[in-house]
Formats: sequence, structure tokens, C-alpha cells
Amino acid sequence: MYLCIMTPDKNITLKKFLKSGADPTRVLKYLDTSLPWYNCVEEVIGHFCFLKEAEASLADHPTDDNIVGYSIEGPEYGRKIDHEEFDLLSEKEVPDEYFVSDESPEFVITYTVDKTVNARYTFGEHKPGESRYLNEPNAFKVGDIVWVLQPGYRDISTGLLAIYPAKVVQTLNIDYIKKYYKAWFEEYTKRHIEENPFPSKELKQRIIDSRINSLLDLEWDSIVVKPLVLLRGIDCPFGNDEEEFIPRYMTYPYKNLDV
Repeated sequence: MYLCIMTPDKNITLKKFLKSGADPTRVLKYLDTSLPWYNCVEEVIGHFCFLKEAEASLADHPTDDNIVGYSIEGPEYGRKIDHEEFDLLSEKEVPDEYFVSDESPEFVITYTVDKTVNARYTFGEHKPGESRYLNEPNAFKVGDIVWVLQPGYRDISTGLLAIYPAKVVQTLNIDYIKKYYKAWFEEYTKRHIEENPFPSKELKQRIIDSRINSLLDLEWDSIVVKPLVLLRGIDCPFGNDEEEFIPRYMTYPYKNLDV
């Protein structure tokens, strides 16, 4: 008889985000020239089996004047979706039944530079009609200036992240997301009209619905902001490059960050 001892995976990640000097060549447009922005470097502090271990490591981690904030992120939450949810404009082949998509994490907790909790995300029920839709607490009100830190959006040439100021516009809701993708689709067809003649109204609506249906649970837990500086490598919406929706945990209280 053999005793098999199972050990949990170290799939909880603690990261820190460090500000660095801004590269002026990345700027597309200033909407408020008085507010600075920064390049931001992401560094992994460690991988852990349990949240308590990551929290203890964060508490002991030495402070640094260049640190913008921290995050603890859980493992990816995988799910299967049917081909009707798949983006119809994608060139990838879609199986007839199901495929495993690249999904939201089980949880994310972000922390301010003083190591207090900034925001939390936990997977599940953030989509319209579900229990957490529009019910998550938000630290900011409409009109507030916030820092946006976007680990998902990198400069395509350098891989650098960005932290930039933005103004809170509204909570993300279904009406906004429909307008967002309508503008996206019209701009897309305008840019590709020669290869992709404008489709029928029915196909247009199917494509827009497909984009909405494929939004991650994480993306539904978002707020709409207006960036006050537009940067190369930041994926702004087609049709409205002065607004974007971002997960709540990516917004931090605004204060000047001297490099």
C-alpha cells in the first residue's frame, strides 16, 4: 500500500508595479497636459500555494519609492463556450461543439503602495441579470480622477505597461456596451470595406451580439473612464478613442507620482 501526498500548485502570484520615466514618443494625444503619466514595470515577487502565504510575503516585502501598487492573482478560471459565442470576425477555426477559452482569474486583489486593499475581483455572476451585476462596490464616483494601471495593455514595441490619469465616466452597463460595439463595428467595416463589404443588418447584429456574449466575467466588473492622455500600445475603442471600460481593480486613487 502506498501513501500518495498531494501538494497544491503554486498558482497564486504576487506582483508589484514600479513606475519609471515616461517616453514622450508613446503619446498620441493629451487631453489634460497638466497631469503626468508613467511607464510601469511589472515584477513577480513570488508564487504561492495559498492566499495567506502571498499576503504574508506582501506584508514583509520592503517598500520602494518607485512602487505604484501590488496585486495578488489566483489561477485562471477556465470554462467551455459554444461556437455561437465566438467572435465571428476572428480568423481562427471554431469547433462545432465547444472549446476552452482563455478566461478570467479566480480572483484578483490589488493593493495601494501602503499595502492596503485597493479593490477585489472574484469570479462569477458579474454579467447582466446575475447577482453581482452593477452591485460591486466602487471606491470612485463619476468625475473623479483616478490612476489606471493596465497590466493587460502593453506597448507593442517595448512590452512596457502604462499608468495614466483618467476621469470616471460611469458604471459599465449593457446599454453602454451595445453602443461601444456598434461604434467599433462601424469603424471596423469602414477600415476594411474593400475586403469586407458592409454586411446585412442581421449579420451585423449577430457580430455585435457575439462580441457582447464573449465578454469575460472579469470585463463585466468594470467602469467606464475617459483617459486624459492617449498612448500608443493602449487599446482604445474604435469609434470613441476618449473612453474605455476597464476592470475596477485596475483603478487606483489619484496622486502625483514623482519618479
